Amino acid sequence: MNLFKHFKRLNFAQKTSIILFMIVFLWMISGVAKENKGEDMAMNNQNQIQKVRVKHSIAKLTPSEVIIKGITVADKNVELKAETTATVEKIVKQKGQRVKKGDLLIKLSDDDRYSKLQKAKSLVEQKTIQYKASKDLAEQGYNSKVRLAEAEAELESAKAQLAEIKLDIKRVSIKAPFDGFLDDRDVSIGDYVEKGRTLTRIVDLDPIKIEAEISEFNVGYLTKGSKAEISLLSGKKFEAELTFISSIANSKTRTFNIELKADNKNYEISEGLTTEIVLNSKARYAHLVSPATLALDSNGEIGIKCVDSEGIVKFYNVSIIKQTNDGLWVAGLPNETTIITVGQDFVSDGQKVIPVDEKEQTI
Repeated sequence: MNLFKHFKRLNFAQKTSIILFMIVFLWMISGVAKENKGEDMAMNNQNQIQKVRVKHSIAKLTPSEVIIKGITVADKNVELKAETTATVEKIVKQKGQRVKKGDLLIKLSDDDRYSKLQKAKSLVEQKTIQYKASKDLAEQGYNSKVRLAEAEAELESAKAQLAEIKLDIKRVSIKAPFDGFLDDRDVSIGDYVEKGRTLTRIVDLDPIKIEAEISEFNVGYLTKGSKAEISLLSGKKFEAELTFISSIANSKTRTFNIELKADNKNYEISEGLTTEIVLNSKARYAHLVSPATLALDSNGEIGIKCVDSEGIVKFYNVSIIKQTNDGLWVAGLPNETTIITVGQDFVSDGQKVIPVDEKEQTI
């Protein structure tokens, strides 16, 4: 009460100063209290460790499958080019037609080739007579060896000219080098073509070839000659044989080229179709996991998060080697490990966690 009476005797300025002091003092005390409370909450959060549900897994030797994407490619694909200069005289086979090896596809003009052939034959006959006469004279001692050698050279030159014109006559008949069908034609009747110009394209789709790339992780498990199941987007499925495995990796993707071949006698499978390839590879140790356990690392590579004996999260890149109704068989994990089945999206590699067995009711 005495303090209150004394306060009433103070003037306005003194009262105002005391009130302001009290406000500032109370504000400072509340700030310290809040800071201490925040520090306590932070310490409590630090002491809370994330719980994750896990299962213990032991790898089993599993017949594996490698599933990759590929594309169908013609086994042979050849552009037929003009090997001489002439005019297109006749189109025998049309674009899209099936052809047999040796079939005439396009006929070019003969022009003066047969007259040149006759002249070349006559020249060979003349040079043959001259060579024989020179040889007889040389044997009798009436001709020098030099003159005999000249006559022989002239005969050989005439024979070479004859062979060249015969070959040029064959070049005006464009024939199929193998069984297949005409995929394209770049000329029409009356076109003047020079040596090297593309005339038509012939492709062979039997067998059909499937090209694909496989990762360095899986390439070592493939065997040349093994069978594979090929699926098209249309739903059609067929069997193919692995015929080629590259020994050199792509420097950018670190993948290896592979080729498969399949029968295509009726030409039902076209070139350029997207395929899914299921390759049977060597058996290897793998874990059966749910697709939900898969995660991605910072590079976009798939993997699985596990917990070591110290409770530290470890991320392992994995490869799916087989798909079943029960889940995915994956390789790349230790033979015996503890896999995070719930909560993997909320923890990161190297983080401390509390593993809880998935058989328990709650975490």
